[in-house]
Amino acid sequence: MCRLLKEEEFTETWLRVPKGEKYSLVRRLIEPWELHVRIYESGFIESEVEVSRDYIEHLGEYRVYVVYELFNFYSKVYDRLHILYKPRNRWVVKVWDNLRIRVKPPKLLTPWKPIAVGVGVAIAVGLLTYALAKLEKGDHEHSQETT
Repeated sequence: MCRLLKEEEFTETWLRVPKGEKYSLVRRLIEPWELHVRIYESGFIESEVEVSRDYIEHLGEYRVYVVYELFNFYSKVYDRLHILYKPRNRWVVKVWDNLRIRVKPPKLLTPWKPIAVGVGVAIAVGLLTYALAKLEKGDHEHSQETT
């Protein structure tokens, strides 16, 4: 299953909160959404549509458990639908209507990478300034001791 999803442009993600899954795969959808699939050792699979990991809002409540979206991919291997719909803890074995549900993205999307780079640069500048100040203070004290 993992190999099939990788052929369908899913990639393994390292940026995740582990929930005991063996594989954690994501696939970019329409901006800012991505489809996140967790595959467990037992064969259990769960999926959700969520705000991309590129944004801080990914950590919030902008996610929806989905069934049919994943079936579109794995139906190439399995000819039957048999997915647990987690919010209701019920097995889905048939879809009568494939309704198009639109999830509204957050009004503000905050990319975290530029913030992380900015914080990293600020820390580096602070450490460099501190080190230079200590170095300069050390030279000044040394010159007073020799006179």
